[in-house]
Amino acid sequence: MAKVLMIVAQKGFKDEEYAVPREVLEGEGHAITVASLTREKAVGAAGTELKPDMAVYEASPDYFDCVLVVGGPGSPTLVENDDVLNLVKAAYEKEKIVTEHLETLLRVHI
Repeated sequence: MAKVLMIVAQKGFKDEEYAVPREVLEGEGHAITVASLTREKAVGAAGTELKPDMAVYEASPDYFDCVLVVGGPGSPTLVENDDVLNLVKAAYEKEKIVTEHLETLLRVHI
């Protein structure tokens, strides 16, 4: 099964864009790793709290099959972060799946 990296904003990720894809993907047997800008607690816009498995700078596009960027009001901080941009670009160049939508993942059947 696929190794999926979910990237969430430290503050203000969209809770359901994190929870629903994670539940679906794990239900299909895919391995999920969560990253944020740091390993400190991340909090969703509706209050979901989680401890990221890693900071984005620790992630390698060679290890993951897919990078899923979770949206939400805090997501502009991800777009402004060089570590996130470099990881997404490197994953794309290695022809990994890079998306922000669960529907896209399901269509390509990771």
